[in-house]
Amino acid sequence: MIKVVLNDKVNYVLYEDTQLNTAIEMFKYDDLDAYKWAQESIAELSMKNIVKGTANKKFSPSDNVTRAEFAAMLVRAFDITIDESNPVVFGDVSIEDWFYDVVNIAASVGLLKGDENGNFNPTIKMLQRLAAGMNRHIELKFVPNT
Repeated sequence: MIKVVLNDKVNYVLYEDTQLNTAIEMFKYDDLDAYKWAQESIAELSMKNIVKGTANKKFSPSDNVTRAEFAAMLVRAFDITIDESNPVVFGDVSIEDWFYDVVNIAASVGLLKGDENGNFNPTIKMLQRLAAGMNRHIELKFVPNT
């Protein structure tokens, strides 16, 4: 079992081998042959709706992740919800954008911030060093199965 703590909210993520085998078959992407080492993880994250393919049976593993996509993965992974009556406003995020809700949620809990001009820059590619810096907001604790 993995105990995940985010802003004092505790989530437990459990892994079952039978679920994983089913996920690998259900979420078999045609473009992962060169990424066999990642297929199980991608299938499991797809099964949990944390990541999604880019098209029918395509995952596009060599594509860079945008800030909006990263926000979506974080919000889905930690099942974060907020009172949306007071949204964070960014000049470049519109209510019509697919990422409007997840960007507002991630910003509201302090996972991602906008720039000095009040923009979120949702289509900018996520830098690895920025993603690595997220560990100050997220605490992972491994606990034995009980």
